[in-house]
Amino acid sequence: MATAKPQEFDIIVIGSSFSSYYSASVLSQASYKVALISDRPENTISPSLDGLLKLIPHTEDNKTSLQTLKSFLPLEFSEIEIIPKTYEGKEEREFLGFGENTSAAIRIFDLWNQKKWLHLSQAPHELLPHLSFEGRSFPASSITQIQKKEQEASLAYEITLNGHQSLYAPKVIFCDSPLNLLSFFPSDLSPRAHQKLSKAKPWSLMTLQIQQSLPTSPQKSSSGELFIFSGKMRKNEQPEPVVGRLFPSHSVWIAPLLTEDLANHDLSVAIYRNIKKFSQKALKEATPTQEAVVILKDAYGFLNLPLKEGLCLPALPSFHLCHPLITEKAEGFIADLQMAHEILSYLLPESTLRDKPSLNKENSISP
Repeated sequence: MATAKPQEFDIIVIGSSFSSYYSASVLSQASYKVALISDRPENTISPSLDGLLKLIPHTEDNKTSLQTLKSFLPLEFSEIEIIPKTYEGKEEREFLGFGENTSAAIRIFDLWNQKKWLHLSQAPHELLPHLSFEGRSFPASSITQIQKKEQEASLAYEITLNGHQSLYAPKVIFCDSPLNLLSFFPSDLSPRAHQKLSKAKPWSLMTLQIQQSLPTSPQKSSSGELFIFSGKMRKNEQPEPVVGRLFPSHSVWIAPLLTEDLANHDLSVAIYRNIKKFSQKALKEATPTQEAVVILKDAYGFLNLPLKEGLCLPALPSFHLCHPLITEKAEGFIADLQMAHEILSYLLPESTLRDKPSLNKENSISP
């Protein structure tokens, strides 16, 4: 437990998503004293499905969110059409849908069965060097405890890092999985919120990222081909989806699995083999040189929590939640971004959000 006097801040931002870095940057530029806590190494973020594919489903809400981000950062995006493909036997054809299969995994991935997209010129992690953060960063840190401190008419949160370092602030933006609230606030949550979190069955994503060399072909799309597959891993099982995108130097392949099944080694191996099987169909002309498997934990699963204005639970005022699990959207990066905008709009004067924070050509997120 922490024994030293807590370091005091105006706002503490917790998480390793793009929205956590973005929120911390905007708030620090608005003269707030900000602490940023991440469990990842300095200046690295957790990937997301739409960030890895560099594709955002084309909707007016998504376009508006990207335009807002573009006013802060040198983000470039374009409206494009990509027809998802699949293989039937050895024949490549247009993907026409999942048919009558309505499993939860299929519902998540059915969003990617469309033709109109917002194509990102940069992945979210490539935007980090342009965020100017003037607060205090605590990378590669583990949160041991979060305590709600009530003193007369004031409320604040004390956060213990790595068992000994204590931070203190009246406001928190929590970009980590909401399921962690069960361990941090076992007696503060309402019965309804506790029940929803306890019974949640979120989905994680297994991603296979392959470095490859492709033969030069004028028929290959410069924007990257999109593939969707659906096939059974074992007999008498429902087909499981795999989505992937083929770039000139690499490809990304993604499949869902329940978070509670992450510890099931046999199932994880079966999903990996399923991804590998489908990726090899699309990469028949390519020579793989390196591959890496990355798990995106708690990526999807609408919790339907009873949130108030500013995305706070009634029992945790000024503790703002910003994570894909609290939205019905089945995308990671854009869902995070839209929640961050909602929280920042709640915390900051409208004029502050209209003013563009200074862009940083060197990475200024400092420990």
